[in-house]
Amino acid sequence: MRKAMQQPDKFLKTMSISYVLLAILFGTFSSITMLTFREETKQIVLSNLPTMGRLDWLASSVRIAVSVALFFTFNLQLFPVIEIVNHYVLLLILSFQ
Repeated sequence: MRKAMQQPDKFLKTMSISYVLLAILFGTFSSITMLTFREETKQIVLSNLPTMGRLDWLASSVRIAVSVALFFTFNLQLFPVIEIVNHYVLLLILSFQ
């Protein structure tokens, strides 16, 4: 990602700020949820959504959206690995020439 940025020198600062904000957001949300529902809260977040009733369609939509998001972001998680392997494969190929 750093190579694709217009200003790669700001990558570390941008990433640090993003992580801090996400940690605050997730921490606040999970704390409020645990304080509100206590023992009724299940460990898997999607299991807390209603399974029957008026909001069943909303819970199903959220589950489908999470599945689609995971499907499409899985490739992004592999991108750095592929880039590193590609670099070493090219070095290996060039060393034989």
